[in-house]
Amino acid sequence: MVLPNNINEDGRWYRQLERPAVYLTYDDGPNPSVTFPLLDILEGAGAAATFFVSGYAMLSDMHVRCLREIDARGHGIGNHGLVHERGCCPRFSEMHDRILDKCGVSTKLIRPPYGDRSIALPYMSEESEAVGFLWSALFHDWNPLDVRLVPAMFPKCLVPGAILLLHDGFVPGNAYTRRDQVISLTQLIVDNCRMTGIQLKSLACEFQNSYQSPHVPAN
Repeated sequence: MVLPNNINEDGRWYRQLERPAVYLTYDDGPNPSVTFPLLDILEGAGAAATFFVSGYAMLSDMHVRCLREIDARGHGIGNHGLVHERGCCPRFSEMHDRILDKCGVSTKLIRPPYGDRSIALPYMSEESEAVGFLWSALFHDWNPLDVRLVPAMFPKCLVPGAILLLHDGFVPGNAYTRRDQVISLTQLIVDNCRMTGIQLKSLACEFQNSYQSPHVPAN
């Protein structure tokens, strides 16, 4: 689904950027069984992405190792909240501190659960460097997906500045929890961008005033 390009009114919320690159973003991870293969695909293509991680997905040593690998390979890490429930405070500040503690990244790049900007307003008012991201296109990959139908969407969604929403993880309450189809979906996107000369970049490299990492984000 391609959404209207109604970029924010206050300069701190983005659905699309005025840049030539495309921005792959993943929500609800890290999910080792999916995120690690995604990192390999991106590395093989010389591409970068942004992973908006959830507190629900950082409860084991393997998940933390996956988080650190995202950073080590030059991708961006975004804050998707400690809590992922409709209408609830995502507790971005606590999640920021957890990410910082686990991998040394201080990120003020946020995406509220379900794209609900209203629940992010308190955090945005407290953190002047916080930047919020929605998306210009999504693929409903939280449901069973026939990836063979996805390339028909590319002419409309793989456009300069597009922010693509995918899901490498899941949260409590998701009826469908398989995310392996996102691996195939990512490969299709990466292959198409390579053929058309579109660069896939991390949001972290575009908003460096809101992002500090032990590793230099990939360009």
